[in-house]
Amino acid sequence: MTPSSTACAAIVLAAGSSTRFGANKLLQPFRGGCVLGAVLAAATAARARPLVIVTGHAAAAVTAAIEGALGDDVPYALVHNPEHASGEMASSIKVGVAWLLANAPRAQGALVVPGDMPLLSAAVMDRVAAAGGAAGIAAPRHRGQRGHPVYFGRAVWPEVLALRAGAQMRALLAARAEAIRWVDVDDPGILVDVDTPEALRAAERGDYSAFS
Repeated sequence: MTPSSTACAAIVLAAGSSTRFGANKLLQPFRGGCVLGAVLAAATAARARPLVIVTGHAAAAVTAAIEGALGDDVPYALVHNPEHASGEMASSIKVGVAWLLANAPRAQGALVVPGDMPLLSAAVMDRVAAAGGAAGIAAPRHRGQRGHPVYFGRAVWPEVLALRAGAQMRALLAARAEAIRWVDVDDPGILVDVDTPEALRAAERGDYSAFS
């Protein structure tokens, strides 16, 4: 389905190789679906459009999971990160931002949504997006701990694209630390990434102690 556009887009990161997990963590069963499916359910319930989903490792299997989770009624775009083997999140974000610059002129910012965080909520995504604005960066905090998703206003996108190979997003966030708009939330799901089988089991139980 052709993606529509709003003031805020979402870049869903689904390119990683899951080295620490030992299998593709995005495709692991989670509460009746899979990890990536849970993330996509939250992203589609949020207001951000279009959804730009960046694939890489095991692209065919990940794409099949995306199609199964979203069906034909949700507008989204699939883009491939040819540098996914680098393991750098920044390379996938750059691919997503480049697509938005070429295809989503109305988007004034974008949420960066990791595909391995199945307890993210649409409500938090919407709050973070609302805090950002065209020139800002916004991110959620839970009891002082920083989490995801992170929002980058359109004015920041050139800085994202200018990151050199091997650079990490935390370097950009550190350089702009004083400008980040923090959104305090009572939702520990912003901290839950399932990098290991043990973390996945804890997330399924709703055991947040493993992530705080």
